[in-house]
Amino acid sequence: MRVRATVRRDTPEKTKHLRRLPHAAERLEIVELDLVKSSAADFERAVSGCTLVAHTASPFIVSGVSEQDLIKPAVEGTLSVLRAVATPAGANVRKVVVTSSVASVAAGYSPAEEDAHGPFSEKDWSKVETAQPYPKSKTLAERAAWEFWRSLGPSPTWSLCTVNPSFVQGPSITPDAGTSVDIMRRLLGREMPMVPATAFSCVDVRDVAEAHLRALTLPREATEGRRFIVAHDTLLFSEMGVVLRDEFAPAGYHPPTVTMPKWLAHVAAVFVPDLRGLLPGWGRKGATYDVAPSRDVLGIQYHDVKESVRLAGYSAVYHGLVPKKPALQLKWVPPGASDAQQ
Repeated sequence: MRVRATVRRDTPEKTKHLRRLPHAAERLEIVELDLVKSSAADFERAVSGCTLVAHTASPFIVSGVSEQDLIKPAVEGTLSVLRAVATPAGANVRKVVVTSSVASVAAGYSPAEEDAHGPFSEKDWSKVETAQPYPKSKTLAERAAWEFWRSLGPSPTWSLCTVNPSFVQGPSITPDAGTSVDIMRRLLGREMPMVPATAFSCVDVRDVAEAHLRALTLPREATEGRRFIVAHDTLLFSEMGVVLRDEFAPAGYHPPTVTMPKWLAHVAAVFVPDLRGLLPGWGRKGATYDVAPSRDVLGIQYHDVKESVRLAGYSAVYHGLVPKKPALQLKWVPPGASDAQQ
């Protein structure tokens, strides 16, 4: 299988982690494409000749940006891809998989509503009227995808499904400090003395990748019209800290494991706006999800998320996001990369 990957900027530094993957030299083509700035013709060239399309790009920034900075690229980028697939340039496309999120499934609900609801499934949608900007952007983008696909009539030439992962952890082949990796950086680098009483439903990045591959390659009738929730165990911030402490403390790292008292969180929220949105769910494990379709249809066998957290920590060190201490022996390096740092 040959792969055409799109990136915003194709420079040696930006894409070396892709080019050094096994078999990349003969199977990987990289082209530049921007979700907002590229033209319709650019998107059509990107999908031309492809039989399978996975749209994975969307900004994951939970603070510090305006709502429209998240919504516009999420919605317009998704629609630009699907519009290109629907043109003659996409005549060979048979399947499209869009990366969505559990943020489009269970956001915007109060703690009482979560408790009354029980496990959220592919039939559920987030409440955009009460959701924070990031889940709102994911919900609107996914809804736009389904509306566009259904507008093509009863028998489109290509099928659509989504993969809806929870908080992604695990080894990262890229040095870019996205939000998922950045949380590990802040914990392992002890940038905060205490952690919020916040929980994340976690999933390993390798399981997310496998879900995309299975969704693309399984028969159309198995996946068409489905929203596959990909999620595993839920961990509190403090539990992540304990996992990192147990793994990295012998080498001299001291991630925080003590939870901030709620009274202190209320005081700190006056000065740290990001804390305000965490207070309603303080100390709760949050929403639960029905992941049976990901197991039964896609055949996903989930990794232990505590191991995912450990490997995320090693990734942060490998990529220089956290200084490497002399006593630490790296237990993970990206495929095709040098292990000289060990």
